[in-house]
Amino acid sequence: MAIAHAEKRWNDAELAAEGLQVWCGPARTCHATLKQLLSVLAVSRKAGEIYYAINGTGLAISRRPDLAEEIASQIKTGRPFTIVGDRISEI
Repeated sequence: MAIAHAEKRWNDAELAAEGLQVWCGPARTCHATLKQLLSVLAVSRKAGEIYYAINGTGLAISRRPDLAEEIASQIKTGRPFTIVGDRISEI
């Protein structure tokens, strides 16, 4: 998704979900992948649709994969945060 986003191939930079079927461009992926991306806030649902787009957090994770674990830990604390320079910054 991050590569497609960087290349401005918007249709391939989204996940389309219908029930348990999830597609990323022409490739099918599992619903668990979507749930994992949502759990670390890496994708955002487009209002009222079945499409999910990679967001700034997801792009940061694509550059620094270990950030996903840090985000999961931060979410558990319940404290607000943002991502700055591919690092967690508490608000």
